[in-house]
Parts: sequence; structure tokens; C-alpha cells
Amino acid sequence: MTGATPARERGSSRAARISNRPSPAASTRSSATRGEEKYAIHYRPAESGVEEGAAYWNGHLLWRWQEVESAVSAPTSDLLSPWNLILGEGLSLQHEPTPYGADRDRYINTWRSWALVARQLPYATFALPAGDVLTWRIAVGLTTLVYEREPDPHHPGHECVVAGRPETYGELFDLEGICAAYQEVFSDEEARPHIAALQEHRDIPVAAYVSTELPLQGAPAAVRGLTLGHPVEMTMMHLRDAAASARGVQGIPRCRHCGPHRRISDVETALAQQVVEFTQAYYAPEFRQQGRPQTVEDLAERPYLISYSYRRHLTTAIHLRHPIGTQLHALICCLLRARDPRGDDTAPERLWADNQVDLAHLTAETGGRRH
Repeated sequence: MTGATPARERGSSRAARISNRPSPAASTRSSATRGEEKYAIHYRPAESGVEEGAAYWNGHLLWRWQEVESAVSAPTSDLLSPWNLILGEGLSLQHEPTPYGADRDRYINTWRSWALVARQLPYATFALPAGDVLTWRIAVGLTTLVYEREPDPHHPGHECVVAGRPETYGELFDLEGICAAYQEVFSDEEARPHIAALQEHRDIPVAAYVSTELPLQGAPAAVRGLTLGHPVEMTMMHLRDAAASARGVQGIPRCRHCGPHRRISDVETALAQQVVEFTQAYYAPEFRQQGRPQTVEDLAERPYLISYSYRRHLTTAIHLRHPIGTQLHALICCLLRARDPRGDDTAPERLWADNQVDLAHLTAETGGRRH
């Protein structure tokens, strides 16, 4: 097996190892970010079976996410890292400093291109000026990467590139260990299609998805996660969240307390602060004149920010959502019901139903394709 390393315990040693991953970003630095850059990832328990990850750049919080935690540790690989999602998609929290400079798209595309050369990504797509692509192709000549390129129809003088490694999934990844992790996290019925998809790709090269005849968007989700270089624990969390969303309103926590629904001013400080962080993650420019919420008192004065944030949470792609554990999710739903006891406007069930209608219209307009 090429490129895989033994499974490790999750903790500081793992965080230190992956904190060194963003080295290709050196080629994307602008004058604003030139010099020594420090990257770090830390994990902490979130709830039963879940860990929360936090990525930092130069001491600034860049992104948060959740991963499943299982008794069977998924095998690690040099090709799998949270940075492949964070820097490869240009993710960041609003109003926080980032390494991306003035041209985020240029950073993303450049980082992807050189992460491929540095063997940190199994597969990527990117678009760059033709001169930059030529420089990249010269570097690729010293590797075994497979790629296709064509003129960028939207940007004259640029080229679009799709590239991937020639090795098979079985050669690059410990599929047996990964399948064992899926069996531990999911029920037999839920795990079966994911495991079957992974096993079916054992002898298929990653570069098969370079062809326009086999777009990666159509690949099974478990395979797509490996192909994009996402950690197995992260992909399993996305799959678990997607399954909960597919179950419909049943995935929205019900209030099990006696008496009236809670209000933010009555919530214990630590949990209330998590609600503040949740609204900060989805804070939008149109609210800027009133100020970004910083305290519980801010939300008590403007409770509509909670319903607005939850609506944005529902409409955000699962792998890009702000992490929200069971306890926090239940509290937010309770706070929403307090504002709308009849369920006509901002109750979580109503927001979920409105989102399903919007998705149905989007799917119809795009001919069944979801981006």
C-alpha cells in the first residue's frame, strides 16, 4: 500500500502532523501574507461520538467542523487532511483574517495545483493563467500525475485543468481499514452501500475521474471524499448529517421540557455563547450597520438573527456548515419555537419545510443537478 501510514490516536500528535500540510500555499502568498506563516489544527470532544476540529492560521481561527469519533480509527494517509477542504475551498469564518489575500479564487486554484504536485491531493480541478499552467506542467513532468486541460471559456488567457493520481484507490488507501471504520460508525444497512462503493473502486485509478466522461460529481459520496483528500472521519460525519437531513422533520430535535420554550436571556452562559458563535458564523453583510453580535445581550435584543442564521444553516452545503451538536441544535430549535409558538413563521419545522420547497425548485431549474 502506497502513501498510507498506520492509524494514530487522535490528539495533539495528529494535529501537529497535519498542521504542516499547507506548504503549497507558499506559492500563493501576497505581500500582505508574506513571511513565516503558522498553521495548526486542534481537536476537542463535542458530544458522544463526535469531535470538533478547529483550524488556525497565524493564531486566527480559520474554520470549524465536526468529525465522527469511533473505536475503530480510520487509517490515515498523507493524501487525506482537513486542509484539503479548508484551503482547497477557501473556507473561513466571516470577519476573521485569512491567508487568502485579495484574490481568494487565485489562491484556491494555485494551492490546489501545487498540492497535487506535492502529493497532498489525490485529485483536483483548477483554473489559472496559461503561463502559470505551463509552469505547473513543467513541474508535473517530474511526477506521474494524469491531467487534461482546455481553455477557460469564462476567462480568456486562462486554462482549466483536471488532474489526478494514476494509482488505484486500493494502492493509495487502506480500504479494508476504512471499511471497518464505516462498519463501526454506521448500521449494517447504512454502511453497506458505502462499503460496496469503496470495494468496487479498489482496482480503479483515481485518474479515471479526470475524464469528462466520468465526472466526479457522479461518484458515490464515500469515494468522492477520498478522491478530494478529505479525512475519512470528516466524510463519515457529512454522510451521517446527510442521512439525518434526508429523514426530514424527524431530524429536527423536539422539545422535551415542561413549561414554556426557552429564551436566550435565560440560557446558561456557556451554552448561550455557543448560540452567539453560531449566529456569528452566518452573519451577513446586510446586517453590518447594526453590528455583528458579540454577546448574549445582542441576541436578546435581536432574536431574529437566530432564525436568520438557522435558515442559512439549512441552505448551506452540509460539509460547509458551522458545526452544531445535538445539545446546541435542540436549544436553537427551542429558541425558535419561543419566537413562533404557532409554527407559522420561524419555527424550525417551518424553516425546514421552506428549505425543502426551495431545493425542489432549484432541482427542477437545474434539471436534477445539485451543485
